[in-house]
Amino acid sequence: MRRETSERVIEILLFLSAATAISIVALILIFLLKEGLPLIAKVGITDLCLGMDWNPLPITGEPSYGIFPMIVGSFYVAAGSLVMAVPFGIACAIFLAEIAPSWARSVLKHSIELLVGIPS
Repeated sequence: MRRETSERVIEILLFLSAATAISIVALILIFLLKEGLPLIAKVGITDLCLGMDWNPLPITGEPSYGIFPMIVGSFYVAAGSLVMAVPFGIACAIFLAEIAPSWARSVLKHSIELLVGIPS
């Protein structure tokens, strides 16, 4: 009976944790839509995504809201990360599979698995 009770308590706690996480994500989405839809309606999705200038508070003239350079910059950062990470990852895999002694393989394997769980 005690095991069933503790499992039920854990099940309820996990459900509450999941419900809290989902609620927080939903509230963030609602906030973003509430704050962003008026701008999208005013500027237009095409001008927003393909505009080349971001100047929401100009000294003179109309504000401009173009995020295309930010999108391209994100792709450049992702490509640069891949250029650095892929060769390093392949080298680590070859080292662990072919060269490393068993004690080093064990330590490095656990360290790499720990790093995989950390979001970047």
